[in-house]
Amino acid sequence: MSNYKLTIDADADAAYFYVTDKKASKTIEINESIIVDLDLEGETVGVEFLSLRALSAFNAQDLVDYLSPEDRAELENLLEKPLRSYLMSNRLALR
Repeated sequence: MSNYKLTIDADADAAYFYVTDKKASKTIEINESIIVDLDLEGETVGVEFLSLRALSAFNAQDLVDYLSPEDRAELENLLEKPLRSYLMSNRLALR
């Protein structure tokens, strides 16, 4: 069952997209800014973004192997307006 949530830590310049509330048992580095957490069955439990600037330019297709179409759509929805407004209000450049 999906339990979508996006948390932003401006002090750490990072964000986390929760897909479920399961515990992560393995991590996969997609690139220097994106880490995917998997459970024991290899299902994605969350995605960590190590840079808010990288997150603002994020393309959900980057995670096609790790997120279902529904999960990718929800992430894109969460990122569309609230995150961009947050980044702009905190003067983080969108690129």
